[in-house]
Amino acid sequence: KTARAMRLPLARHAGDGTDFVAHNAAVTSACWNHDGTMVLTASADRTARMWNAGLASPLLTFSQTHAQASTSPASALLPPISPAKARAPMPAATRPVAAANKPFGHEVKAARFFYMDEFVLLASGSTLNLYRYKLVGDGVDDLERLRNNNRYKLVASYSGSSHTINDVSAINTFLSPLVLLV
Repeated sequence: KTARAMRLPLARHAGDGTDFVAHNAAVTSACWNHDGTMVLTASADRTARMWNAGLASPLLTFSQTHAQASTSPASALLPPISPAKARAPMPAATRPVAAANKPFGHEVKAARFFYMDEFVLLASGSTLNLYRYKLVGDGVDDLERLRNNNRYKLVASYSGSSHTINDVSAINTFLSPLVLLV
């Protein structure tokens, strides 16, 4: 349920680091981004989470197959960042139907940053999903974290045979090859 980023050298820092605690089941995978400032974790609780390496609260939670779920109730109570960015809530009749945006059907076995951190790869069941994400701000400000305007969207999906994808590996550079462990 927990991932930990520890400061090195261990002898000097005595195991100091950041604990990433938000998953409700075992963490199955952890991956650093290209410049070492963010961590991506996958879990048996059918989610993946993106973290600032120095903060204990997630920047983004991947829990739906197609796109970010609707905003949290806490963010609805906060004032908008600026009047120019304020939007009226969408009437219920015009909201997109959420049935197509299902939660992941299987545990997320692997999560990797891809293509110089522009995308995230998630392996769930026999499907490999490619997501584009957008982080708003640096996530350090407490009000900004509560607003959590960070988003993701499914860009491509690959479904293999009936075998479960257990892991995925990518170099995280331009035109990186992929290795799938089934």
